[in-house]
Amino acid sequence: MMLEQLRNQTEYVIWSMGRTIELLETLSHEQFTRPMPDGAKSVRDKLVHTIDGVAVWAARCEAALESGIRSAESFGNLAVTIGYWKTESQRLAQLMEGMTEEELAEQRGYPDQDQQSGPHSVAEVLFHVLDHCTYHRAQVMAFLRAVGGEPVSTTYRWYLKEHRPYAQ
Repeated sequence: MMLEQLRNQTEYVIWSMGRTIELLETLSHEQFTRPMPDGAKSVRDKLVHTIDGVAVWAARCEAALESGIRSAESFGNLAVTIGYWKTESQRLAQLMEGMTEEELAEQRGYPDQDQQSGPHSVAEVLFHVLDHCTYHRAQVMAFLRAVGGEPVSTTYRWYLKEHRPYAQ
């Protein structure tokens, strides 16, 4: 049951990030890279950070060597950032497709920002990854509004409306 819920949530997060990125394609390069008035990073920086979270935690779930956090500046334009998202979202989808209930229950230690390591199940890590995307997607939408864009709905309800329309 948990596996099916995580797969569904993964599909939703990939869909909602896709909608967000489609909207970002309307931004100019200056809008995409402009620092926010409150001192926060740019839309690009927040988006790259969000995708990095998927990349790093998916690698940990795969027990692969991490490639590390990438510098937002290394993503010169939105097209490169979109390519990064497509690669990492496919990786996450494939990870979930091949996942088993037994693997979800596996306990692993992962260092956090303070280099502490605590045991977490793979399921807990995946919930964190999906929550991380949702949290920062909302920030990207707020940043988008700050640079003159118009956010769209990326709610789970809207996802269901598009993917499971009510019978007529």
